[in-house]
Parts: sequence; structure tokens; C-alpha cells
Amino acid sequence: MKSGNLSNKSAFTIVELLVVIVVIGILAAITIVAYTGISQKAVASSLQSDLNQASKQLEMFYIDNSVYPNVINDCPTPTSGNLCLKSSGSNQFTDYSPNNTTNPPTYSLAAKNNTTIYTVANNSQPTVLSPAPLNPVADWIATTQGNHYGNFYDLVGKQYATVTRSTPKTIYDPATQKIYDVPANYLAINPRSDGKRGSEAVIEESRTNYLTNSYGLSNSSGQWGSWLITNKTTTTYPVPSIVTGAYGNTGQRFQYVGVSSDTNRYAAFTSPDLTTTFITGDVVTSSIYVKGTTIGVTTFMALTAYNASWQTIGVTNTIYTASANWQRVTSTLIVPTGTTHLTVMMQNNVIDNGDMVDITIDAAQIEKGSFATSYIPTTTTTTTRNQDVVSIPTTNWNKDAGTIFGIGLLAFQTGMSHRLWSVPATTGNSNAIRAYADSATAIKLAFYGDDGVAIAPQQTTTNNAYHTFGSYWTTSQAAAISDGVRGSFTSTDANSSLYANAYIGSRWLSGPNFYDFWNSSISRLTVYPSALSDSDIISVTNAIKDGP
Repeated sequence: MKSGNLSNKSAFTIVELLVVIVVIGILAAITIVAYTGISQKAVASSLQSDLNQASKQLEMFYIDNSVYPNVINDCPTPTSGNLCLKSSGSNQFTDYSPNNTTNPPTYSLAAKNNTTIYTVANNSQPTVLSPAPLNPVADWIATTQGNHYGNFYDLVGKQYATVTRSTPKTIYDPATQKIYDVPANYLAINPRSDGKRGSEAVIEESRTNYLTNSYGLSNSSGQWGSWLITNKTTTTYPVPSIVTGAYGNTGQRFQYVGVSSDTNRYAAFTSPDLTTTFITGDVVTSSIYVKGTTIGVTTFMALTAYNASWQTIGVTNTIYTASANWQRVTSTLIVPTGTTHLTVMMQNNVIDNGDMVDITIDAAQIEKGSFATSYIPTTTTTTTRNQDVVSIPTTNWNKDAGTIFGIGLLAFQTGMSHRLWSVPATTGNSNAIRAYADSATAIKLAFYGDDGVAIAPQQTTTNNAYHTFGSYWTTSQAAAISDGVRGSFTSTDANSSLYANAYIGSRWLSGPNFYDFWNSSISRLTVYPSALSDSDIISVTNAIKDGP
């Protein structure tokens, strides 16, 4: 019997099988990632499309009715004053907020798909809002609701903060070089000044503009149209022309070209005497917006105190270089003893033959305080702007442990003290993050305990720069946080209580007053109900520092 030859059959080795499995896994991962990316882009595109279409329908409704609808979900047949807006797919319209009491009326609207949220408001494009990681109990983001104004919106609680300010105010946007009106009970909102995504809100204290007739085409005090050219022997009064200014149509333009007879002349205007308003020891800040061109001339603002004989006993000169863009020029002076006259002057010095001055001024203001705040227009009387009070609920906050992150521009004058947030406590003071301008270049951050005593050591960071900052606390220890770095632990007292509301950008209410206003930009405030680990602090900082 012959035995047959066995044939050689090929087969996969274990190594080859493993290689195939790995390759398949890699391809699958690439496919999943690519699909996820495409899916996310599709969701973002659909949300933006829905909001753009909704905006068109809202604007058409406004054209027909001169107001925005009361509600947008009155479907399928809306009653008078309402509208039926339908989103596509699994998108949902949320947080529609009309305000028909302003002039012109405004609205804001959000659209969401799972955790992806976009918002839109008057004159704005759809903007994405990304929640912070690690499940915060509150995530307040500065959000526009109109042209350069709006409010803080909580991505967790899906609600706006309560803003209380019964008077209008303004905000200056360096990007557009214009001043914008901010209606009562809204915050001033600008794009982030560091160029990153998102917006920032400026929360200010109450101030008064003591310079009457700072707004208008003409007035009795001589604030406008009183430019004087002189060399002590020859005086003329050129009539300035009215041009479109930074605030409405109230800019005053002065033009002059030196002639052969000119030698060391100067052009200036001087405010009325202000001594009926300010007394010895008052800190006075004057400000005005300026743009234009000069040749061969020194330009400056002078805030000057005189004695009874009109001799100078105190002066602050702020020299500036005129440019095509609006710039705000400010001067600050402490009123010295013996002052009987006080004026502010815009001066163009040493005009000789061939020199040229073409200056436009606008939005003049004189106020008490060491820094200039938003412009407050006045006519025949002084005008006071109320403080910004931003109240937020402390729902699910933890008085015994927590971590809070803020994002904003730290731009403070030396000696200024501000609080990012505060929570009233039973001892009559508040838990708060405090920022203090230790010098012209350094900011110190500290956490305040329930007894109102600052916790040391303090974190130090740079002034005039954007930062993430905040605090960490438990019942026995606390620390300040700056750009993801937690400072050293120090002992603190246990918090005895937590009120129903906290305040962004100010200390708690005491009688009719709020204290320690932030007076600088705040973009975001994120709250966690536990003391996060150092690695989690870094993770949250990296996730939120570049915008929502």
C-alpha cells in the first residue's frame, strides 16, 4: 500500500494575526475620530444655521411690529405678539430673552444640541459656549444681548444673572474706536481684550460726571466751542466745526495752521472753575477722548489747582501723541490745601509758523476717584451713574469646601482693591477673592475667610494682563490660585453660613452701599463644590483660559 504525500498548507501565525488586529484597530480608531469630528462640525453648522434663520425671522417680526415677540415657541399657530420658531433635527432653541423696553429693543437666543450651545443676539454672529470640565455647579460667562452690552449667563443653571443699575452707561471698544450705549440693568460687554474667544464684562462702581454740558453741540458754560489761541498779545476765537464723534454727533473739531506772525502761540480750551464741587484732599480724575493730527506741536491735558491769586499750586500734565484713532487721555490730581480754583485744559503748545493742529475732542468727564470710569454724558447739570450690582444664586455651592476660577483683565491702579466675587456671611463680612494692585506691575490675590480677614500668603501675578485666578478652600485651609498654580495653604475659619446669592465683581451689600468694585474686565466665573486637586486645577485652567 502506497502512502500519499501530505500537501503543505499556509496559515496565519499568531504574530501575523496580532498585526492584522492592531491595524484593524488603528483604522477603526481613525474612522471613529474622523466620524466624531465630522459629526461635531455638522452639529455646529446646523446650530449656527438655525440661529441665523431664527435671527432673520426675529428681525422680520420686529420690522412688522416694532418689538420682538414675547415668546418663540407658540406653535403651531402663534397668537398676537408671539412667534413659532422651529429648530432642525435634534437641535433645541433655549433661553430666548427679549427686551422691548430699551431703544432700540433687543433679544438674545440660544440653541443647543446635547452639550453644544451657541448663542446669538442683535447685530452678532452665533457664538459657541463651551462648559467647563469636571461638573461645576455654576459656570457664568459674559454674553452679549445687544450691541456691546449683555449679562452673565450660567451654562449649568441655564439662567442670566440679575443686573441692577437704574441708569444707562457707556463702554469704549478699542477695536472699533467707538463708545457704545449700555441700557439700564445691563452690563457693558466687549470682545476679550487679549484677543481670545468670548466676551468680557466691566462691572463698575457709582460715579458722577461733574463737568456740566459735556454732551451737546453748544452750551452756556463754554465747554464746547471755547478754543482760545493766544501768545499773550493776540487773541482769536476760531469756530470749531461739529463732526461725528465717538459718542453720537458731539465731537468738536479744532483746526489751525501757523502763519508767519506766530511765535510760541498755544491753542487751548479750559473748563469752568470746579472748586464748588471739590475740596482739599479730593482725588480728581479728568478724561476726554481725542483724535487728530499735529505737526510741530506738543499736546497735553492739564488738571490744575490754583490759589486765590490764580497761581498754580498743583498740576498734573498728561502728554499724548495725537493719532487718527480715538484715544482716552486722563489726568489725576489730589486737590492741595489752599486751592480756590480748579480747571482742566486741553492744550497744544508752541505753535510757530508752519505748524499745524487738527484735533477733535469728545466725551469729556471729571469725576472723583483715582481712575477714569465709563463716560457719563451731562447737559446742564451733573449726572450720576449707579453702580453695577451683579447678583447670582449660590444653589449647590458648598460653604465647607470649594474652588472658584475667574478669568479677566487685571488692570488696576496702585493701591486699588477689588473683589471678583463675594458671598455674605453671618459675621458681617464676606468670603471673597480679592485682587490688590501692589505696584504698577504687580497684583496680589488673596482669599477672604468668613471673618473678613485676608488669608496669607498671597499669590502675586502681573498687572495689566489677562489671567485665570481664583481660590480654593476647605473648613480648615485656603489658598489663592493664579494661572493654574495654587498658593501655599493657610488655616482659615470654617464658614458658618452661605447666603442665597453671591455677587460678581463686588463685595456684599451693606446698607445702601457696595464696596470694592472690580472696575476691570471679567470674562468668566466657574464654581466647583469641592476643593479640587492641583492636577484638576491645571486641567480646568487649560480648558477655560482661551475662552468658551
